[in-house]
Amino acid sequence: MAFTLRDFGDLLRILDRHPEWLEALRQRLLTEELLATPKALRTLSRRWGRVEKALGALVEAQRRTEQALAALTEAQQRTERALAELAEAQRRSDAAFEAFRAEADRRL
Repeated sequence: MAFTLRDFGDLLRILDRHPEWLEALRQRLLTEELLATPKALRTLSRRWGRVEKALGALVEAQRRTEQALAALTEAQQRTERALAELAEAQRRSDAAFEAFRAEADRRL
């Protein structure tokens, strides 16, 4: 006795009336891996949500680090300018002192 398209329609109607039979049929037709897929996807989805949250925190931390680095770079540039100004002032002071000393030696 062959299983016909009409039999298939009857089967679908019967399964609509008896959802518990549908679950029993599903258990027979699908592998354990396929049956476990929805649970695995839910677990993966939760984990992915945690990864996205952690990635967002890392992006924010990187943004703050870049801002801090920019501020440090500006401070370093100001320090270098101030140091150059101090070096120039020291050079002028040394030159003035040498001129004063030369004048004092000449007068003695």
